[in-house]
Amino acid sequence: ENRFDEQRQFFKEGIELFNKGGLFYSRRIGGAPKNITGADISALDNVSQNTTRTLNATKVSGRTKGQLGIGVLNAITDENYASAIDPETGKEITVLTEPRTNYNVISFDQRFNQNSSISFVNTNVMRDGTSRDANVSALFFSLANKANSYKYYGTYKYSQLFETMTSTGYEISNSFHKTKGSFRFNIGQDIISDTYNQNDMGFQARNNRFNHRVNLSYETFRPTGIFNKYRIRLNTNYNRLYNPNTYESLTTSLNVFFLTTAFNAFGYDLNLSPIESNDFYEPRVWGEKFVKPSSIRHNAWYSSDYRHKFALDLRTVYWRWSEYDHLGFNFKISPRYRFNDHFSLILGYKPEWQKNSIGWVNTINEEDSIVFGSRDINETEFTIRGEYVFNEDISLFLNFRHFWTFVDYKKFYLLQGDGSLVEYEEYNINHDVNFNSLNMDIRFSWWYAPGSQLVFLYRNNLLSNDEGISPTYVDNLWNSLRSNQDHTLSLRVTYFLDINYLKKIKKSNVNSF
Repeated sequence: ENRFDEQRQFFKEGIELFNKGGLFYSRRIGGAPKNITGADISALDNVSQNTTRTLNATKVSGRTKGQLGIGVLNAITDENYASAIDPETGKEITVLTEPRTNYNVISFDQRFNQNSSISFVNTNVMRDGTSRDANVSALFFSLANKANSYKYYGTYKYSQLFETMTSTGYEISNSFHKTKGSFRFNIGQDIISDTYNQNDMGFQARNNRFNHRVNLSYETFRPTGIFNKYRIRLNTNYNRLYNPNTYESLTTSLNVFFLTTAFNAFGYDLNLSPIESNDFYEPRVWGEKFVKPSSIRHNAWYSSDYRHKFALDLRTVYWRWSEYDHLGFNFKISPRYRFNDHFSLILGYKPEWQKNSIGWVNTINEEDSIVFGSRDINETEFTIRGEYVFNEDISLFLNFRHFWTFVDYKKFYLLQGDGSLVEYEEYNINHDVNFNSLNMDIRFSWWYAPGSQLVFLYRNNLLSNDEGISPTYVDNLWNSLRSNQDHTLSLRVTYFLDINYLKKIKKSNVNSF
C-alpha cells in the first residue's frame, strides 16, 4: 500500500496530539471506497462506486497550565454501495461494501521536567452490523536527563480486531540516545508481532519484525576551516522475522554531509548489504522466500547556494548486485532560477537505467509455481515547478510532472524452495510494460483576510499503460497525449471567524444601547 499526504484542511490543522506514535492516518476516514464487507463483486458487470462520504467530524484539542495535552477527534462516515449489473438477470443492483462507521481518537500527552513526556493514545473504529471493529491502545515515553544529553524512547502498542474471532497483537520499541555533543549515538530494538494490526485507522506497511539497530554520528556545530558544518554517520541494521524467528537482512550505511562557508552543500551515501538476505515478501506467497545476493549502492550529490539567482542541484546513484548481473544507474539535474522577487522556476530531469532487475512476475496456482523475471527498466522523469507572487497575499503556482517507464523482460525463472532461481524457458507470457503518468496543477491562492483563503485549482491528469514500448521519448509523449485525460476544477473558500472579535462587537453594541 502506498501512503499519501492528507490534503483536507480539517485533518491537517491542529493534529499534533493525534499524530503521537503514528497511530492515526486520517485518509482512512472517507475518501476512496473500501470493500470492508468483503463483498464478491468480481463476477458483476459495470461495477461503479463513489467515494465514501464523511457525515461529520469534530476535534477538540488543547493543553492545560500543567502541560497536559488533551485531544479528542471523532468522525462518522456514511454507508457506501457499489452499483453493478447482475449478469444473470441483467438488472442493476447495489451491494453494500462499507457500512456506516465511527472513527475515534483520544490522546493525552503530559510534559514534565522540561524535556520529558509520557503519552497515551487510543484509536477506535466501530462499524455497523457484523463488519469488523478495531481498537489500538499505545503508551509512549520520552525521558531525558536534566542536561538533555541522553534520552530514552519507549513505545508499547496493543491492537485488537473484533471479527468472527478476536485477534490481538503488540509492538514494543525501545531506544537509547546520546543527544548532545559532536559525537552522538543511538541503539534500539523493535518487536512487532505477526498479529499486530493498526491499519483500520493507522498506517502500517508491514508487521512481523524483530529488528536491531546501532547508529553513530559525528557532527560540528561551528564553522571549521572552509566548512560551516559537516556530519558523518554510520548505521547498522540487523533484521529478523518475529514468526518464525529467522534471519532476514543485514545492512550498513555511511552518510557524509558538508556545507561550505559559501553555502554550497555536497555529500555521499554508501549502502552495503555484505551478505545474502532473505526476502519473504517478494514471492507474494507466505512461507516462500527469495534469497537476495549481497549488494552495494553509491549516492553522491551537490547543491549550490540558493541565495543566488541561479542554483543547481545534482545527484547520481549507482548500484550493483553480486549475482544475476543486476546493476542500475540514475542521475538528476535540477536547475533553478529566480528571475526577480516575484517569479521563480525550477526544472528537473531524471533518467534511470536498470539492467537485469530481478523480481516477481506471476504465480501459477494450478502448478503452485512462482515465476520471477529478469528485466531491463528504463525510466524518465521531467518536472517543472513555477511560482509567481503578485504580492504578500496573492500567488500563482504551476506544477508539471511527466513520468515514463518501460519494462522489457529478457528471461524468466522458477523460484525454488531454498530461495534460489532456475531458468524457466517454457514460460512465454508477455509482461512488457509501457507506463506513462502526466500531471499538471495550476493553483491560484488569495489570502483575502487574516486566516482566510481562497484557492482555485485546475488539475490535468493522464495515465496510460500498455505493452507496446515506444522507441523515443518524443514518440512516447505524443502517443500518451492521445489517451483519455481527466480535468478537475475546484474552488475552496475558508473564512476564519475570531470569537474574540465577535465578543468585542457585542460589547460595543451593548455600550451604545
